[in-house]
Amino acid sequence: MCSAKFNASLGLELKGKALDWKVKLKNGLEMPRIAIGTYLTSGQPCSDAVEAALRAGYRHIDTARLYQNEKGVRKGIDASGVPRSEIFITSKIPPWQQGFHEANEALEAILSGLGTDYIDLLLIHFPGCGGELSCPRRRLDTWKAMEFAVTAGKVKALGVSNFEASHIAALMTSEQKIHPMVLQSEFHPFNYKPDLLTYLAEHDIIFEAYGSMNAQGLLDHQAVTTIANELKKTNAQVLLRWALQHGCVILPKSTKPKRILENSQLDDFVLTKEHMVALNSLNQGEASYWSGKGVA
Repeated sequence: MCSAKFNASLGLELKGKALDWKVKLKNGLEMPRIAIGTYLTSGQPCSDAVEAALRAGYRHIDTARLYQNEKGVRKGIDASGVPRSEIFITSKIPPWQQGFHEANEALEAILSGLGTDYIDLLLIHFPGCGGELSCPRRRLDTWKAMEFAVTAGKVKALGVSNFEASHIAALMTSEQKIHPMVLQSEFHPFNYKPDLLTYLAEHDIIFEAYGSMNAQGLLDHQAVTTIANELKKTNAQVLLRWALQHGCVILPKSTKPKRILENSQLDDFVLTKEHMVALNSLNQGEASYWSGKGVA
């Protein structure tokens, strides 16, 4: 978590405007707090977005085997001129490749497509296994393959995506050599999760928020607009700052260079306690994307 004092109901109680722009994982690895998201982006638009983000100062790229855009990401990295050693790359094992051998095959495809010999953070993309919503043994086998990948130097850190607390707990027993370091999950004012925030803080797991501004009706909600007008910021910047002040790593996605830059300009303002409460109160408890609820 951030070094600032944390309150799960209000977020980070900041002194001034400063945030730690990197978070430290359980194993000591530092992860940039802002990543360029690449979901539903491929080909040249993906390459252009990655290049624009890296030129704008981003040093974290979020992709997944499911997205089938590794070559586009690779092309964008190459075009940017930024060395691989300066870039933090997150990728994910897809549901249909859960299992020990399947996960190994997925990782090799990810590495080949990206043209790299290691991934900084590897996640299980979803607790279900393709058409199976009950596959706890395959999840454990997938995790075991990921642990071997760390030992082999192909992956630096491990985590999960779209998991509920019960799924995470199953990966935090004595059977596992490495416990989850990151949870990537949908998180925004319409789907605010204070109980999950508390659970993750208690277990030193970093919360990586996606969908920060894409839920239907959220970006243009009057409460968001009022705060943005007061602070002279964009609505997107307000929503992204809200997630940051809840201690999250964020994954803003855009293919427009101007928006990509704006989405990273979040360090010259702060949301007050009143702003945070107003946005927290928009919670509807509804997921707009994947949800691990109901998966055994």
